[in-house]
Amino acid sequence: MALRWQTILFFLLACYFPSIVRYIRHFRYFKTWKDYALNFSVSTVFALLMLFAGIRSQYPLTLRGLHLLEALLYLYALVIIPMDLYWMGYALYGTIKRVFHRKQRIWAYLGGFMAALVAGVLLVGFVERHEYMVRVIEIPIENLPEAFEGYTIAQISDAHLGSSLIAHKFHQDIIDTIKTFHPDLFVFTGDMINNYAFELDDAPDFSQIKAKDGAFAIMGNHDYGDYSSWTSSQAKFDNLQAIEQGIRHMGFTLLNDSAVFITRGTSCLALIGVQNCGVPPFFKCYGDMNTAYKKVLEHEQNKALEPIAAQVLLSHDPSHWDYEVREGFPDIDLMLSGHTHGAQFGLKYKGFRWSPSQYIFKEWDGLYMDQALVSASDKPNKVHYLYVNVGLGYVGIPFRFGMKAEVSILRFVKPLKKQ
Repeated sequence: MALRWQTILFFLLACYFPSIVRYIRHFRYFKTWKDYALNFSVSTVFALLMLFAGIRSQYPLTLRGLHLLEALLYLYALVIIPMDLYWMGYALYGTIKRVFHRKQRIWAYLGGFMAALVAGVLLVGFVERHEYMVRVIEIPIENLPEAFEGYTIAQISDAHLGSSLIAHKFHQDIIDTIKTFHPDLFVFTGDMINNYAFELDDAPDFSQIKAKDGAFAIMGNHDYGDYSSWTSSQAKFDNLQAIEQGIRHMGFTLLNDSAVFITRGTSCLALIGVQNCGVPPFFKCYGDMNTAYKKVLEHEQNKALEPIAAQVLLSHDPSHWDYEVREGFPDIDLMLSGHTHGAQFGLKYKGFRWSPSQYIFKEWDGLYMDQALVSASDKPNKVHYLYVNVGLGYVGIPFRFGMKAEVSILRFVKPLKKQ
């Protein structure tokens, strides 16, 4: 559902209301140029946001306008949130002083500390938004043929190209890093853009990555243009067609509810791609797993074709795993997803990890393992995996803290023999 600008205006006004009241009450106490400068800077950022939102409601958004909006939102967060935290602490100090006739200055100090902490996190997150990590993960596959041992899949996800401010070097570094691993297969698991086809106008050239068995992509929830208002259904459809064409131009084969088979020796790998399938009512389900899996069933029934050594599913939303895949399609060995971004905020230390994303998604970052209760191929307790990539880009403000962009390198290995 499109987020209407009236909603954004109301949200901004609600956030700014405490500041308005505070400035009116304390304006007569302003004595130095710093007092006036601070008030002017906060009011200016707010006024620019209001002006931009008003212009946006009358004129179509451009890529430059999208970047301007994100910059203003970031400045708004950097200025308003720390100030409100500081004044909340100061207000607590004043309340305790009046009610209990005691000076508990710790609350004023705490407000100042929280303000500094949040401002610091926002600044670090702004710097880290274009830093990335490479994860190399081994995926044990039962009865893996020799021809597929060490088979390497490079995965990226959630590029959100419309949000990428001056990211040319960042994307080229990603491309160069993936090339060093010489992957057999290169996959992208959805959300190439935010809403609009024009976000692909200055897209990175992912076709530089020459994977032996090709590059494949699927659609994410943002790729359908659902988060914007359209003048007509035809305009939205034309935008979708342009997005799909742009993704193909970047060197990817789109798997919209389809499957391909990659042969090595006397066996093959089934690569299945499904359109975005989230859990209603929060996310629409465009995909049809039965349609996507039909080719796999037909291949298995044709005894003249190579047997399938492993099945890999590309599905943008990891919720799809529990929603349909685990029980409905138990022969899928590995599902690759993105979508969560790890909430673009997290804390990790040794074995500890925390992110707000874990309160929204059951599987939100990294590798998850499960055992199929039933297997169509009569393999009891078959182990299958879900891997969630936290993405390359960001939505909202230009920010990633403790949740760096990710390149995933997944390698098939034979399971260790039980002693």
